Amino acid sequence: MVVILGYFYFGQDQRLKDEAAVIRATDEASKWLLTGGWKYVLVEVNNETNVKAYDHEILKPGRIHELIERVHKTKCDGCRLLVGTSYGGGGIPR
Repeated sequence: MVVILGYFYFGQDQRLKDEAAVIRATDEASKWLLTGGWKYVLVEVNNETNVKAYDHEILKPGRIHELIERVHKTKCDGCRLLVGTSYGGGGIPR
């Protein structure tokens, strides 16, 4: 069994002060998963990245790849997480 774990959901990112807080939360969650031994996890950095409800630019389609790359590069004992994002319907991802 594989768990799909979402880090951010639209309508909640407003609770984070700025982009630095988003990056820090992403890094800390990734480290926590890996050091906790959670190997069978697929990280969805944010749900439906193309909805207009996200406040921070790094969570929007033009920059979400930056967070995906951060998660993908995070390693612990040679292990990495599978990572991606999702889009809402009606559009083709960039």
